Amino acid sequence: MNEQAYPYIYNQNLIGSKSSVRGKNTFRLDRAKEQATLEKVPLKRIIDYTNEFLKLTGINLIKNPKFKIPIDYEKLK
Repeated sequence: MNEQAYPYIYNQNLIGSKSSVRGKNTFRLDRAKEQATLEKVPLKRIIDYTNEFLKLTGINLIKNPKFKIPIDYEKLK
């Protein structure tokens, strides 16, 4: 995340009346609908940004972030 985007994201904290989805407040629903219409970011870009962040923090880079975790949905019920 670049420094220009941080203040925008930080100021969008959902606090107080913006944190509810009940009643007349539709802020969260409106934001979700808006974000659903945005262009999808290529997976490679997300991996590159993540690796850039990990490198800056001294954590090992991700070589293959795609993996499957078997989920037993019957046990979750």
